[in-house]
Amino acid sequence: MVLENILLAVLWACIITMFISLHRLGRLLDNMSIHIKLAKSDVKELQDMIQQKIDEENEIEETK
Repeated sequence: MVLENILLAVLWACIITMFISLHRLGRLLDNMSIHIKLAKSDVKELQDMIQQKIDEENEIEETK
């Protein structure tokens, strides 16, 4: 009976620990998602700037 109670307490502790870990993992993934979106937008802006410079150089070469 005592062993049964100890095992039940350990089981509940494991379940609670699992839920806390899943909650922390979810928050971590949310934060990573935000940073990935910011990085993607920065890369897109950089690509647009490079394309604009290429277009400007092509226009200058065409006028020569």
